Amino acid sequence: SLASLGHLVDLYFVGDPAAPAVEHRRGVTLHRWSQSISSGAPHGVYDAEEDKIADWCTSLPGHLADVVAEDAAAGRRTMILAEDWHTAWPLICLHDELVRRGLRHHPVLAWTANNRFGFERIDFARLDEAALILTISKAMKHLMWGYGVNPRVVPNGLDPAWIDGEVCGRSG
Repeated sequence: SLASLGHLVDLYFVGDPAAPAVEHRRGVTLHRWSQSISSGAPHGVYDAEEDKIADWCTSLPGHLADVVAEDAAAGRRTMILAEDWHTAWPLICLHDELVRRGLRHHPVLAWTANNRFGFERIDFARLDEAALILTISKAMKHLMWGYGVNPRVVPNGLDPAWIDGEVCGRSG
């Protein structure tokens, strides 16, 4: 939806090692990350998941901080949305890298939970410090209170009223 409105949209995910590392589709730039790990773990995204999470924590924050710096220099606001437990630690690492570079005030960092799988592995205090925490329902919000956070409820998808070229995505 954001791409169709003219916003620059980049999607980072653990990718198929046989596919291009970067690909453009319908206005979205796909970034297949951790392909070298995936090539040695052919049984799906959860195969070697610890190695993939560690890779995301070490290689993705610097890359995304460079994107934030580029956007800031161009007068664009960046929004980075991470989803589910695998992305919590990399998002915290990104927050730390942005703080280190003096860029933390430029982007909006948000993390959303669609389910509670892996919650026992998340440092919710650090995640709450690093990002705006979202969830998809009032039921999930109430469940997450038990983890010491008070997420905002955003139903799946973005209401068009939320889309503002100065806040969401990188305006093109």
